[in-house]
Amino acid sequence: MPVPPNINCSRCSILLTPNNRRGSKPILRTCTKCGAVKPLEEFRLRTDRPNGQRHSWCKACQAERARRNTKRWRKRNPEKWRQQSCLFRKRLMQDPVRKARFLEWSAGAHARRRARLLGAEGSFTAAQWNELVERFESKCYYCRKPGKMTRDHFIALSQGGDNNIRNIVPACKSCNSAKKDKDAIRFMAELHGW
Repeated sequence: MPVPPNINCSRCSILLTPNNRRGSKPILRTCTKCGAVKPLEEFRLRTDRPNGQRHSWCKACQAERARRNTKRWRKRNPEKWRQQSCLFRKRLMQDPVRKARFLEWSAGAHARRRARLLGAEGSFTAAQWNELVERFESKCYYCRKPGKMTRDHFIALSQGGDNNIRNIVPACKSCNSAKKDKDAIRFMAELHGW
């Protein structure tokens, strides 16, 4: 007996394969917004339905709609947006733990964006960065002074370096600023007078 083709359920747009037509859990679903067939996990559970139904739009389409709506609201309500932003920052800066976490995230986000714009491949996590700083005992790679460390690309992104952790070294702010996009070995020779 030939296997019937895959069809979509007319009510919920779930892709019904021969294996899941008789009561077994469906594997795939078609997004009603973008039309893509995706795994069921790519659709959020509906909180307003107790029986475990899922949204008809995939997570990506829902995120796009949320971004578009947020952008539209900010454009229509600039004063409210400014007030909310100021209030958020004020609360954030009052809590030292949240402030430190935010500043760490912000520095990482800035670095990732810069690397992406320069076309550098690779990335690293905050845990990898913290491990690297511990390995160097919170001392600058170039001058060996202890203190607050910044991320420095051993081979500068502008010179073709990548954004992987193997190309990152901890550096104090003054050394990182002075090095700019110079070769690391030449910079150390200048710094130490070799």
